[in-house]
Amino acid sequence: MRKFISLSLITLCSCVQLVTDDFPDYEVKPSLNCILVAGDSLGLQLSLAEKIGSFDLTLLENASVQMVQGVSGSFLLDDQGNGLYKSNNLVISGSPYHVSVQIDGYPELHASDSVPGSCEISILGQTNTAKLNEDGYYMTGVELVFQDNLQTKDYYEIIVYKRMEDYRFPAPAFNDHNRILLNEGFEPFTTESLVFSDELIEEESVYMDLIYGFDYSFGSSGGTRYQTIREHTLIVELRHISKEYYKFKKSLYFYKHSRYSDFIEGTKSVYPIYSNVQNGLGILASYASTFDSVFVEEEIIEFSK
Repeated sequence: MRKFISLSLITLCSCVQLVTDDFPDYEVKPSLNCILVAGDSLGLQLSLAEKIGSFDLTLLENASVQMVQGVSGSFLLDDQGNGLYKSNNLVISGSPYHVSVQIDGYPELHASDSVPGSCEISILGQTNTAKLNEDGYYMTGVELVFQDNLQTKDYYEIIVYKRMEDYRFPAPAFNDHNRILLNEGFEPFTTESLVFSDELIEEESVYMDLIYGFDYSFGSSGGTRYQTIREHTLIVELRHISKEYYKFKKSLYFYKHSRYSDFIEGTKSVYPIYSNVQNGLGILASYASTFDSVFVEEEIIEFSK
């Protein structure tokens, strides 16, 4: 038995040896990143995508950035320094956008997207006793509804937030019985948001119940176990996202998920991050948001002996 343990330790230690720090040359390309949010001002960032081992991000300044909006026509974005370019023009729902960027020494960049219209979302109910976890304590849940247009192909993102003491943070949510969410291939509770298409949606009113909480404290007194759900404001954001945003967000998830192999699953293949930028890398994508919220009072739940 001792020999086996010693051999295992030697094997594990050998796994941390440096394979190489001499990376092959990589064709440097400009990268454009811009998320258009309906009702917000316009802004994007320009940088260079360089080979592994380049630790400092090269931000591109003095570029000419032109945005064409379907109704308002074309306008230039102002160079703010540090690779940031902004405009006071507000993003308009339902409008197409096209950006072109001229950078000295590189081909002109082009990217396009259309901003979706907003969709209302309503919280129907909230419960602190949605589901018992494997440790025998309750997880919190929320019921919500929104409207989908069955005549169009649509994409959505739902983010559940908890606000406690003026601090708001995303609360991972999921429902492992919801076929719409399962169809996207995400592992439960591994994302800060839920991205999905309406491919499996069959009715205009879309009902969802989600488990969203692991934040609880528990203890015992006099042989009785209890669980405390702290008071918080539950906020649900529904983003009506573009197809470009949907493809980018999904590819980013699978890219991160594929970066590391493990001994059980074996070596994982590299998953590329989606880009719609011609002559470069990055993304131009968009969404429109709506919110609903509800205040949740503190609750102490006792468990019988």
